[in-house]
Amino acid sequence: MNKTVSVVMPCLNEASTVGPCVSSTREILNKHQLQGEIIVVDNGSTDDSAVIAQKCGASVIFEPIQGYGSAYLKGLQAIKGDFIVMGDSDGTYDFREIPKLIEPLYKGYDMVIGSRTKGNIQPGAMPWLHRYLGTPLLSRLLNFFYKLNLSDINSGMRAFTKSAYQKMSLTSSGMEFASEMLIKARHVHLKIAEVPIAYSVRKGKSKLNSFSDGWRHLSLILAYSSTRRFMLPGFLCLMGGTAISGLLALGPLKIGTFKFDYHYMMAATLTTILSFQILSFLFLAKTFLAKKHQSSQDVLFHVIHRFISLHGIKSSMISISVGFLLGLSIIYSWVHTHFGELNKVRTGLLCFTFLIMGLQLLFATLFLKIIDSRDS
Repeated sequence: MNKTVSVVMPCLNEASTVGPCVSSTREILNKHQLQGEIIVVDNGSTDDSAVIAQKCGASVIFEPIQGYGSAYLKGLQAIKGDFIVMGDSDGTYDFREIPKLIEPLYKGYDMVIGSRTKGNIQPGAMPWLHRYLGTPLLSRLLNFFYKLNLSDINSGMRAFTKSAYQKMSLTSSGMEFASEMLIKARHVHLKIAEVPIAYSVRKGKSKLNSFSDGWRHLSLILAYSSTRRFMLPGFLCLMGGTAISGLLALGPLKIGTFKFDYHYMMAATLTTILSFQILSFLFLAKTFLAKKHQSSQDVLFHVIHRFISLHGIKSSMISISVGFLLGLSIIYSWVHTHFGELNKVRTGLLCFTFLIMGLQLLFATLFLKIIDSRDS
């Protein structure tokens, strides 16, 4: 059974390329006898992009709110096809590859990503920073947090079914729209495939902002990520440092001919303090980003959030008090020996650990309350 295809292209001052993109799309649809429509979303162009697109046979929709996601959300509201193909109108994507892109949809896949890294990237088409750092790094992060296996999460050429689009409930207005689509596709258990595609040198000035767009992708990836995977490395370091510090606080530890003394306790104590600081920062960052993107969170996140909200200040006061008492015991011993030689290294390390971690928890709790107060 033939499916109808809706091709959606965002457009911002692409007068030199939008015409060829629309024309090549119309030709390939006709060649393969595919019924469909071509929708160009003009995102505030000041040139003749909209006029050219209409002359070439596209339906033009206007979206005054600028943004990659905003343009697509406007265009996707108007689609009538069973299959949806999205791609930029700047000449970088070859719309003659549409049949290859939608073929997996006929085989039961819900979404298909056109992978530039598995295909042919023309020299100069992708900046070195994007090709060898940004895209691989973000792809690995998204694969790690969401158990995906994709090579190019930033690809702008994709195909998916109309029912898949309806399940995802997309909302992002910027470049992070591409990441949100994959994250929500994973959340609703969509079946995703990749096919290699070509990527050409664009005509005209690029509208990408490497660092701000990269941050928007990264913040959204972290906002929706599993709390366990997000915080696991820091938690393991914290537990390891705490366990070693606790053992060595009782005295030197001898394993065979090797002796672990307070020098190793210093390293373990530093690991514990830094791990706790990193965990505090990560949790606060995740809380802030989750609220910013209004993303739902897992049970572990809510357990940690509830504990810190209800017991953070009390727990920090207990930790500070323990540290203070350990400090007093050191001073007492010093006075008791008439200010003579003092050998309380282990007690001193424990004292500083409890004091510093107590203060860290106190400030983390106060900052969490500031973040939460933004909703009230």
